[in-house]
Amino acid sequence: MERAAELSSRPLGALIAISSGSNSGPFYPRPYFGEDGTFGPGKHCGTVRRPITRRDGAGRRKVVGTRTSRQCRVPQYVVASVTLVYGTARA
Repeated sequence: MERAAELSSRPLGALIAISSGSNSGPFYPRPYFGEDGTFGPGKHCGTVRRPITRRDGAGRRKVVGTRTSRQCRVPQYVVASVTLVYGTARA
């Protein structure tokens, strides 16, 4: 940052504000980057129901019940950003 201030010929002033958050722009859809879980906001573990299928007399598949299991779907990585706002110092 100091290098950018030098190149603009304006000295870097005091730090005015700091903010943080996740990057949720069009290239980083939220559900895939950890802030929102697949089971709800901030929830990465939950119960998953899967169908149990059998073949009937004609050979077609038929759902005869469900099987539940507990799964955790933790994201591989999380994208976050930090914004620092500086004032300009008087020369």
